[in-house]
Amino acid sequence: MAITVPQLLAALPIREQPSPSPSTAVPVWIAFSIGLGLGLLLLAAMVLVDRRRKRRGPSAEIRAWSAMDRLCREGWTAQLTLYGGHAKLPDDAPKVEGVRVRVDWAELSRGEYGDREVAVARRFWSRSVAAALAEMVRDRDVDHQLEEIESSYAGPEHPNPE
Repeated sequence: MAITVPQLLAALPIREQPSPSPSTAVPVWIAFSIGLGLGLLLLAAMVLVDRRRKRRGPSAEIRAWSAMDRLCREGWTAQLTLYGGHAKLPDDAPKVEGVRVRVDWAELSRGEYGDREVAVARRFWSRSVAAALAEMVRDRDVDHQLEEIESSYAGPEHPNPE
């Protein structure tokens, strides 16, 4: 005698699965409170980070950029080259431990036909990018002060020798 699938299914004892009791579900007001609390914590963290950023002021790059724009009226250009720990340094690098940033910067001026040309070009080495940017600004600031002294000295009674 062969048993069919419907007969087999009818013979199996089928029990009803118990439904979860309503007490195990999280009430809506608790879920809302947790979400609101997490949102307020996130907002407080964002406010604290923003205040800290404002307290520190602009980055070294932004400070150097604005100072060089102020000191070089006709424009300027700079290239920072970073050397990794195992990179071979060029021959003109100083033999000082930790020097890994080369700065090449140039002040631009207007040429005879209005085009920009390099007026002053400098190269130096530094230990970090921030120190390199600060040194570049200091270097240009010294030149700027010397230019002001020269222009005040070369008055009407002292014509410029050039």
